[in-house]
Amino acid sequence: AYTASPIIGSEGEAIGTVIEVANIDAEIGSREELARSHAALEKSVRIFKQAEKIAELGSWEFNTETQELHWSDETYRILGLEPDGSITLERSLQLYAPEDRSRVEALYLDAIRNKHSLNFTTHVVRSGGDFRQIRVMAEFVEEPNGDQIVMIGTIHDVTDKLRAMSDLHY
Repeated sequence: AYTASPIIGSEGEAIGTVIEVANIDAEIGSREELARSHAALEKSVRIFKQAEKIAELGSWEFNTETQELHWSDETYRILGLEPDGSITLERSLQLYAPEDRSRVEALYLDAIRNKHSLNFTTHVVRSGGDFRQIRVMAEFVEEPNGDQIVMIGTIHDVTDKLRAMSDLHY
């Protein structure tokens, strides 16, 4: 790459040119590597989203320090909601069936306080009013930079599976 800049004399006239030349092979290589990494990441995300959809398995992340909760699109779908990015822990707890809510809240609070994993099955009430049984699993993971610990979990709609097992048992 090169740049050219005029040399201006005391009368304001151009009296020469300064040309700077730089080897940008490394920069171009870095950009190409970044583009390849970005494409690979996009492919991984696409595969992960498709796997979530096929398995009917949603994922979520809760930062205990900032209280930020993030759901995957599949989690929203399982719970009968439109993805809007404004989910909070309090709002998510309201989705649990009233008879299960206090138990589930206690499980979450205990897990957050003591930094231990979650694994339970419970009922949720979807936006249309229908009840679904879900399996919630989560564990604490240290962020790559090491300064925060987050709870990462999955939500799996097990309603049909449990119904089929009950029918088979009957």
